[in-house]
Amino acid sequence: MHLIKELYSLAASDRKDELLLYLKNMEEAFVNPKEHVGSENNRIDGILNYILEKAENELNTVEVKVNIPEGLHMDTFHFVIIIGNLLDNAIEAARQTDDKYLSFKMTMEKGILYMDAANI
Repeated sequence: MHLIKELYSLAASDRKDELLLYLKNMEEAFVNPKEHVGSENNRIDGILNYILEKAENELNTVEVKVNIPEGLHMDTFHFVIIIGNLLDNAIEAARQTDDKYLSFKMTMEKGILYMDAANI
């Protein structure tokens, strides 16, 4: 959601050069991110790798454990928004701590998806 708001703001204020640069940076991040997650679910991996790379650049320690099935049957559009907001908030809070630590875990057990983000 943050990405869309930023894109809309740049477009609405007629800042074409900044908008194009922002889109180019997004494309590079999504196309060639450092792989932190490889769950076989490209949409989820894409947003996780993008945000976790950002976290790794801003924090001292980033620990990730993702174990989800390939054929996750859910609306990934809304799920990606939830993951993005969860991690954006966790990164922002971790930035304000002395340790600058983030742990993110996502697992599926008995048909229930668990997500845990900790910044302490």
